[in-house]
Formats: sequence, structure tokens, C-alpha cells
Amino acid sequence: MLTCDEFKAIFERLKPDAEIEIWTKGMTDSYMIIKYRDNVSFQKCGYPPFDVSEYGSFDELLEEATIEGTAVRQMWGKIGDIVVNNTFCMNVDDDIRWLKNSYCYIRE
Repeated sequence: MLTCDEFKAIFERLKPDAEIEIWTKGMTDSYMIIKYRDNVSFQKCGYPPFDVSEYGSFDELLEEATIEGTAVRQMWGKIGDIVVNNTFCMNVDDDIRWLKNSYCYIRE
């Protein structure tokens, strides 16, 4: 599993409108992060629909209490899987390489 900082480096290179789904270990809860040009949205997935929170940056999302009163950075060890654009699993090295060569990743 990527560290929080390793994922942050990937996130910063994703093009706007990227959708990131985060699953907790045991697949009990999932969350959606959407990257926009000027902000980041965050919400718990499921039914009924949950409120959407918006943050000025990914750093702000990482540090502010969002998940049941806990910041994303603090609960990073409870994350079991991260999927980008419903395609790239961040637990699979090949997927990370494919993401970095895909249309949704800004290369240097």
C-alpha cells in the first residue's frame, strides 16, 4: 500500500475531474474524493447519499477531521484500497505504472 505522501504525489499529478475511491480494510466503508481545478470534494459513499465536503486543497483534506471526526492522514493505516477513475488500483504496482502513462496523469 502506498504511504499517504506517496499517494499525495500521485494525486497532485492527476488531471482535474479525477475520481478516487478509498475503501477501508474489510471493505466496510468507502469514500470518494474528486479533484477539481480549484478544490477537492470528499464524501462517504452509500445510501442514503451523504453530504459532500469541499476543501481548498488535498493537503487541507488530509489534515482536517472528515471521517467520523478523524483526518484522512490519521486514518491512513485503515485504508485497504484506493482506486483511481474506477480503473487503477493503487495496491498493484502495474496499475500505478499504467496510471502514470495514462490520459489522466500529467507527465513532466
